[in-house]
Amino acid sequence: MTQDMELIREAIAAKIEGVADAGIVQRHERWAQRQDKFRVRYEQDGKIKGWFVRRVRRRSRVLTFKVNEVQNSWVIRGFRSFNDEAASEIEFDRLIESIVEAFRADDTLGGTVITCTTPQASGLQLTESAPVMFAGALCHGAELELTTVTLEGPDEADPVYLRELYLNGDLVASSGDGDA
Repeated sequence: MTQDMELIREAIAAKIEGVADAGIVQRHERWAQRQDKFRVRYEQDGKIKGWFVRRVRRRSRVLTFKVNEVQNSWVIRGFRSFNDEAASEIEFDRLIESIVEAFRADDTLGGTVITCTTPQASGLQLTESAPVMFAGALCHGAELELTTVTLEGPDEADPVYLRELYLNGDLVASSGDGDA
């Protein structure tokens, strides 16, 4: 039942794209040899409006003899053109909150993961927001973090049933001797 990382990555990107005026969402961190080629990957309507998604960590722990809980941590970085006269920081903060709300409204990313809630964090977290230089321009920059939880186990296991057991607390960490 290992979830395909590309499906999770796609669900994360699609969730951001579903937020009004979110801009361009790259499925991975993009690079280019020339600044003009790089900037166009994040530019929309003559302004920098872009995000990228990167998986940064994978943790696995035994729940039962055959089932592991897998937590993947994702970093989502966003950039928006800076305009002091228009108080663009306020608008960027509104956008961040709209994205956070979109994830809160769908904790399973459309059924792609078991949950985006762990004992440490509930859903999408803002870890940093500050002015940055990006593609040769002053921008607002934000770093968001998301942890997705999936289960991996035998292919014949019913994922809906395992999800229900997990969410009800009926799958518990194994003692390591095969007893759950």
